[in-house]
Amino acid sequence: PSLQGHAYPVTCLAFVGSSAAHSLFSMSSEGVCCGWDLRDVADPFVGPRTLSTNARPLGVSAGNEFGSDTGRIAVGCDDGVVACIMPRDEKTTVRSVCAPEGQHSGPVTAVACHPAPQQGDLFLTSSLDWSVRLWNKKDVSSPIIVFQDGTDYVFDVRWSPANSAVFATCSSGGVVSLWDISADHEVPILRETVCEGVALNRIAWSCDGKRIATGDVLGRIHILDVPPRVRQ
Repeated sequence: PSLQGHAYPVTCLAFVGSSAAHSLFSMSSEGVCCGWDLRDVADPFVGPRTLSTNARPLGVSAGNEFGSDTGRIAVGCDDGVVACIMPRDEKTTVRSVCAPEGQHSGPVTAVACHPAPQQGDLFLTSSLDWSVRLWNKKDVSSPIIVFQDGTDYVFDVRWSPANSAVFATCSSGGVVSLWDISADHEVPILRETVCEGVALNRIAWSCDGKRIATGDVLGRIHILDVPPRVRQ
C-alpha cells in the first residue's frame, strides 16, 4: 500500500498505455491525480498533483479510459462537470472541459467510453440530475444528446457489446432502461421495473449482449434477458 498517494476517497482507476506498456492512474474526490508503476506501488511516479479547471479542483466522482485512445480518460465530477484528461501530460489545469451550460446539474455517477473502435470518440455520463448525456471526446464543450426518462437518479450506464447504438441504465426507482442513440432520443426502447422502489446502483452486460445483470442497494443481483431485436 502507498502512503504518498491520496488523502481522500479514490473514485477513478484507469490503465493508460498500450497492451505492451501501461500504467495505472488514480483520481480522487479532491481532484488529486497519481500515476503508478505496477511493479512498485509504494510511491506514485506521477503526482500527487491537483487537477483543476477555472481555479477549482476537479472533484472526480467517476471515470473511464478510452479503449481506442491510449492516453486519455473521460471523467465526471461531483459538481456535474465533464472533462477529458491526459494524465501523463496534464500539469495542473485541465483544458478539455465542458462549458457551464453543458454540464450536469448534479453529481456524475458513472462514465462509459464506447468499446467499439469505430465509435471510440463517444462516451456517456449518468447523473443524479436524472439524465444521461452523450459526448464526443474531440469536443466536450457540450453534449451531443441528453437522454431523460422520468425523475429517478441514474446510478449507472453501460454500452451494449452486441449493438453499438444501444446502452443500458439503472436508476433509483428500480428501473432498467435500454436506449438506442440511432432511434428515439425522447424515450427508451425498453423499460423494465426490476424492483419497484428499491434502487439499482450497478449494471453490466454479458459479453454476448444477451443478458444484463444489475445489483440493488439490498445486496441482490438480478439477471434480465435482452430481446433479440435489441441485440441486432
